[in-house]
Amino acid sequence: MMLNHLGILAMTVGGALAFAAVQPVQAQSPSSQDLLKTCLSCHGPGGISTLPSRPSIAGQRGNYVARQLTSFLQAAEVHAANRAQDTDDDAVGTGDPRGSSLRVDPIMEHMVTGLDATQIVKVSAAIAALPCRLDETVIKLPPPTPPSISKSCAVCHGVDGVGDQHDVPILAGQQRAYLRRQLLLLRETAWGAPPREGDISRAHPIMESESARLRIKDVDILAKYYSALDCRGRAAK
Repeated sequence: MMLNHLGILAMTVGGALAFAAVQPVQAQSPSSQDLLKTCLSCHGPGGISTLPSRPSIAGQRGNYVARQLTSFLQAAEVHAANRAQDTDDDAVGTGDPRGSSLRVDPIMEHMVTGLDATQIVKVSAAIAALPCRLDETVIKLPPPTPPSISKSCAVCHGVDGVGDQHDVPILAGQQRAYLRRQLLLLRETAWGAPPREGDISRAHPIMESESARLRIKDVDILAKYYSALDCRGRAAK
């Protein structure tokens, strides 16, 4: 997987995540642990969120985290350029013309500003190494029977919400309200809804296609289902 904007190369080597970055680390830049501490101040102790609107990040795939952080940085740079040109053009919220995923979030844009490729890779790896659960409770999989609407989701995200693709997010055990919000944001983009200034928006060609057909009822069903799954996947059985 190549993240063209920052020159991040992420690949799987023997099943393990490996990154190579083509940009040098800035002098006296914060360590990955310092960056991780900043992340956890919002995303909860150990990366496990205690707020419904904020996602848990512990154990999330490093490739995916790096892609999202890079996307936020792209949005921040476009917004900064727009402000410098004294224009109201906010095309960043409508999606990337190259068809790649794009995310807009004022808070996250602020947090990633100033990060370079190496820092993004290191903090993403640190997040991926965190345990997604701190207890030993075993959740039967899948609880309950997967809803029929989740069949298309399982192709990429797995029937257990974990899947085996390194650049696809783990949905199992995620905050229910967060999952619902993201699906609705993707659905709005798919329908061509203009982004609201200062608000979050999200674009992704595959997910827009999938979410465009969802009813609000379906969104609620999917969010409830995946939030009830064990983030450790089938290995936790």
